[in-house]
Amino acid sequence: MKTSLIAMLLVLPVPVLAQEGPPAAAPTNASIRNPLIGGTIGLDHVLLWARDNTAAETYLRDKLGFVVSQPPGSYGAGIVNQLIRFENRSYIEFLWLSDPELARREAPQQYAFVTTHGGSDAFGIQIEDADETYASLRAAGFNPMNPGAEAYDPDGPSGPREPVVNQWRFMFLEDNSIPGVPFFVEYNFPPNGRRAAPEHPNGATRISSVWILVSDLAAARAAYRRAHFAEKESVTLPHLGAEGILLDAGEGEILLLAPHSTSPLAMQLQRRGDHVVGMSIEVSNLGAAEQLIEERLEQDLARHQGRFGTSFLVPSLEPLGVLLEFHE
Repeated sequence: MKTSLIAMLLVLPVPVLAQEGPPAAAPTNASIRNPLIGGTIGLDHVLLWARDNTAAETYLRDKLGFVVSQPPGSYGAGIVNQLIRFENRSYIEFLWLSDPELARREAPQQYAFVTTHGGSDAFGIQIEDADETYASLRAAGFNPMNPGAEAYDPDGPSGPREPVVNQWRFMFLEDNSIPGVPFFVEYNFPPNGRRAAPEHPNGATRISSVWILVSDLAAARAAYRRAHFAEKESVTLPHLGAEGILLDAGEGEILLLAPHSTSPLAMQLQRRGDHVVGMSIEVSNLGAAEQLIEERLEQDLARHQGRFGTSFLVPSLEPLGVLLEFHE
């Protein structure tokens, strides 16, 4: 018997909607790209913070079939990271606290998030020019931080390589005034200066969508519109028990999700407020990915008709803090 989707994922005392409906519309090829994104990939990466990094990495690698970069790099302040790179150069940035006491002193916001929730607290949008983006966001009424870089130790404090200043500049909004906390990244790598993506056993090729759970869909849409993210269309997603608005993000999409009152996601929203709740991952062969993950999880996974057609969800909310959907 196939396991119920949301009941399996959230394990919350709220019934799953038994709602049926037509599949959500397929993506369009309309050219509505955010001018700040320009010719970049747009949706660049999603931060994924682990409360138990060993358990989370094991789940990502051994259960879901992702290749996780080694060794961990270090940002200092007791924070380290690993990357799950995809062939279109999007990636999941897997982070945790290697020294919680140091992080508590030097990175209190990250410390509070990891020790309270874990999961994702932000996602990155690739842009062509950080200075132009800063000016544009200021003109739109936002309060962006000055674009900056930071030191990064690519093999951690115990490795032989010296810390370097990043070959990218990033920019957050001071007040995190857009739900899901998008931030903006300008890369300055030399030609062929970025490491190639590995071949993942599950066949993953890119992050196609990031999902933002919101309490006020109209207000969230307005905030993203001010930041030049164009609306593609409204969708109904029966498998999640939610209404949604899709926003263009270059090669990917941002999905704003407003759960129905009877959806388990409504309780998730009540517990966490507006936040990144999931991702869609494109794979080269859906059947092969499904077979591999079902064998490794030792359970059947139910298919559904989602934004990108036939898809399946995995029970990832408890070990990772986010939902993961796979599609071809």
